[in-house]
Amino acid sequence: MDLLSRYLDLFRSAMAPNRAAVARPTLRHILVTGAILLMLPVALLYHGIGMLLDELLFRGYRKVEIDAPVFVLGPPRSATTTVHEVLADDERFTTFTTWECLFGLSVSWRRFWRGVGAMDRCLGRPLGRLADVMTARLAGGLDALHPVRLDAPEEDYFALLPRLWCFLLVVPFPDAVWPWRWARFDEVATRTERDRLVRGYRRAVQRHLYVHRGKRYLAKNAAFAPIAHTLLDAFADARVVCCLRPPRAALSSQLSCLHPSLQAIHGDYDCRRFANRMAGAYGFYYRNLFDALNRSGSHRAAFVPVAALGALGPTVDDLYRSLGLEMTPAMRERVAFRAHRAAQWRSRHRHHPEELPVDAHVLRAAFDGLDQRFDFGADRVVAPATPRDELARVAGL
Repeated sequence: MDLLSRYLDLFRSAMAPNRAAVARPTLRHILVTGAILLMLPVALLYHGIGMLLDELLFRGYRKVEIDAPVFVLGPPRSATTTVHEVLADDERFTTFTTWECLFGLSVSWRRFWRGVGAMDRCLGRPLGRLADVMTARLAGGLDALHPVRLDAPEEDYFALLPRLWCFLLVVPFPDAVWPWRWARFDEVATRTERDRLVRGYRRAVQRHLYVHRGKRYLAKNAAFAPIAHTLLDAFADARVVCCLRPPRAALSSQLSCLHPSLQAIHGDYDCRRFANRMAGAYGFYYRNLFDALNRSGSHRAAFVPVAALGALGPTVDDLYRSLGLEMTPAMRERVAFRAHRAAQWRSRHRHHPEELPVDAHVLRAAFDGLDQRFDFGADRVVAPATPRDELARVAGL
C-alpha cells in the first residue's frame, strides 16, 4: 500500500463501515473521524514541507552514522515507559521528546521551533505556559496511565506518521485494514514495504542524530513489537531491551487504556470484536519478539520482566552488564533516585485481567504456549535462550 492507498483505507473504513465493523456510523463517529481525516493531510503536508526543506538546507543529515542504537521493545503496557525513562537519564543517549515527535520530525522544523522557544524564554515563557496548559487538557486523564509532557522522552512511532505507518491509527480507525496489517508486519509485509519502512525510519533517526550530535540513539516503541525481525536486520549492531508482562495482564491494561478514547471517538462500539482483534495482535507480538530476540542472541538483547522492576537498581545494573554498557557514577545516582521514587509510587490504573472481553477460543489461540517460552514471574533480567534451547522448548509445546 502506498500513502494514498493507506489514507483511502482509513477514509473508507470510517465513512462506510460494514456490518462486522467495530465502530458504528453514529453521528459522533462520523464527526470526529471526519475531523481527523481532514487534519491528517494538514499534518502530512506540514511534515512534508519540513522534510523537503531538509533536502535543500540540511542534506548532510544523510551522512550521519547510526552506531549501536538501543531499542526498548515489548508488548504495549509492559513497563517499556519506565525502562525508557531510566535509560534516557544517561547523558550518552539521545531520544525523541514529545514535542519533537509531534512538531519536529524534520531538522528544519526542529530548528525553527527551537528558535521560537529561545525567544519565548526571553519573554517569560508565555507560549510555553500556554502549551503546558493545552497539553494537560488534551492529555485528559492519561496521567494515571501514561504521563504526557512536551519535554519528556516519548515513543518514536510518530516518526513514521508521514507515511501513515502508525499503529495508533487503530484507535480512530479500528476497522481499517492497514493498522491491523501493521500488527503482523514481519509476517505479512512485502519486501518493498520492508525496504520503504527501513528507509523511512533510518532517515528519521539520522535527522534526530544530526540535531543531537555525538549521542547514541535510544528509542522506545511498543508498537515495534511486530517489526522486531525487520528492525534487527536493518540495524545489525543494535541492542534490544525487551520488557515483558504476563500476556493477559498486558492485554487487559491496554484495552482498559484504549476504552475511553474509543468511546470518546466512536460512542458505542463493539468492545468484544475490538478485544478479539487486539488479542490476536498481542499473541503475534509475543511470539515475534521471542523468535527475533532468541535468534539474535544474548549479546544483542535482554528480557526485562515487569517483576524485576521492583528492585530497580539491581535490575538496571544487570541490564547494563547484559548489553555491554558501563554505568557512569552520575547515572548510578539518577537510578538510585528513581528507585526511591518507584518504591513510593502506586499505580491508580485499575483493570481486571480475569474479566477480559475476549472469546475463549481467541484467547487460547493467542496465548497458548507463551508461559512455556518465558518465565513472566522472573525477578531478574533474563538473557535470550540459545537457539538450541529455544528449538527444544518450542518443539515441546
